[in-house]
Amino acid sequence: PTPDPRQRIIAFGAAAGLVHPATGYQLCRCLSAVSDLTAAIGKALKTTNNNPDLTAQAAYGALWPKKILHQRDFALFGAEFLLTCDAKDLRGWFDAFFKLPNSVWGGFLAGWPGLPGNHHHETRLSRLLFGLDMFRRLPPPVALKLVSYMVQFSFQEGPALLRSVTPFFGDNPIAFQDTDTVLRLQKEKIHEEH
Repeated sequence: PTPDPRQRIIAFGAAAGLVHPATGYQLCRCLSAVSDLTAAIGKALKTTNNNPDLTAQAAYGALWPKKILHQRDFALFGAEFLLTCDAKDLRGWFDAFFKLPNSVWGGFLAGWPGLPGNHHHETRLSRLLFGLDMFRRLPPPVALKLVSYMVQFSFQEGPALLRSVTPFFGDNPIAFQDTDTVLRLQKEKIHEEH
């Protein structure tokens, strides 16, 4: 899971949910995220008078902006679906997956901004197109199972999958605010108090 945005201890790595849901990899994600995280912490410490709560909020906003949360929701759905598959379905799934262009499947496995091939997955439209391309390559029984699981998942877990590929279901309810928003809100609060 992602960290609780109210906690003031800034989690990182696996503790911050930086593990890729489908692969379990985290090192590349951590290395890619660390510069944004440290910049947010530094900026927040300078402008919030060392306020630990606001600094943590700014840090989580840097780690988990909305676009990354949506990409994570998409990958989580995929991982959950794979857990429902038997060996025959998994063979059909991965046969289709690895017939995609290398940069597309590699980008999905990378799954973080700045990593190779991620541009194929970092927007709602790109994830939707990836999903449709993948769907058309699946053996019919696996495709049918996928559609059935999409419906089941959406009823049980809510609109996370739908949010990840369309703007019609809002944003992820885990409301990590970006660093600039946190700092702007702090300035407004100080201004109101004076």
